[in-house]
Amino acid sequence: MSEELAKGWEEWSKTVAGALALDLSSTLGSPVSAEVEKAEMISDVDVRSSLPSDTTGCFANLKEGGAIALLLGGPNALTLAKAKNGGESVTVGDDEKSALEELGKGLAGVLQEASMPLCSIAPIWEETSVAFMADSTWEGGEDRVPSGDLLRSVMVLTPQQGETITIEVILAQDLCDVPFDKMPAYRDSADDEVDLDAPRHILSFCSDAKIAERIAEFVSEEDSHKSAESVSDFLERFDDDDINVGIIEVKSGDEFWLPLLGDLKGRLDKPLIVVLEEPKTWRVVQCGRLGLFGVLSPEFSGRDFQGRVRSERLQPAS
Repeated sequence: MSEELAKGWEEWSKTVAGALALDLSSTLGSPVSAEVEKAEMISDVDVRSSLPSDTTGCFANLKEGGAIALLLGGPNALTLAKAKNGGESVTVGDDEKSALEELGKGLAGVLQEASMPLCSIAPIWEETSVAFMADSTWEGGEDRVPSGDLLRSVMVLTPQQGETITIEVILAQDLCDVPFDKMPAYRDSADDEVDLDAPRHILSFCSDAKIAERIAEFVSEEDSHKSAESVSDFLERFDDDDINVGIIEVKSGDEFWLPLLGDLKGRLDKPLIVVLEEPKTWRVVQCGRLGLFGVLSPEFSGRDFQGRVRSERLQPAS
């Protein structure tokens, strides 16, 4: 592995570990520290041979093939599921699988957000999925470990109270096609605390009434929401001190606004989410290279919406 790739993979791994720690901190209501124990290139054979016989796999699946996998060994999965379950024990059997599935989809969603600038196709996701391996055999018989040269990170999450949790994240090296020195820097959660529970004051502009209705529906009761009259009105009001989240629809043919939106986000360092009328792969890639990682399709769900808002608040624009 080249020196640049090794350094970049380690830095990106710290970003993911920090995002996972913040997600768990929000669940537990108390701090969780994160440490990258190992960031390396490894063969698929070595990954398979080192997996615990009982493993939970959480997969951020890509529409154009491949996946980014987050792997939890049996005890770690149950510990994390218990933490997510409010400290209540998770029984073995169907209840365990249900809890782990819910846990896994949430973790894969965090992984999606953190991975967006890493892979040019990463913003175009299929549904997240969860799979279980028991006695060294994946359910359904399909081997879920990617083939070929892999990048692997071993991350250790340590809650202020409770058991330490070890997580592995693996990615096929051929999916990693953005030079690490060109990747926007993420906020280091250890140096810059973000209050995820603070009220959000959202400004939006959407000419599509259905999208506007979706946003109004998914804004939580604790947040405030104002609508701009036009793109120009949005650009002017987004600078207001009382606005800390922006959401704007960009229709097909109006993509010339994207560089300006990227500059605006970079200048103000505020979360800015873009709803693309036509979220084609190359267009989403363009957004990522402009620092606009919070991209939604017009059919976004409430979970997608809240996930993008949350992720945007964890990272700066530049």
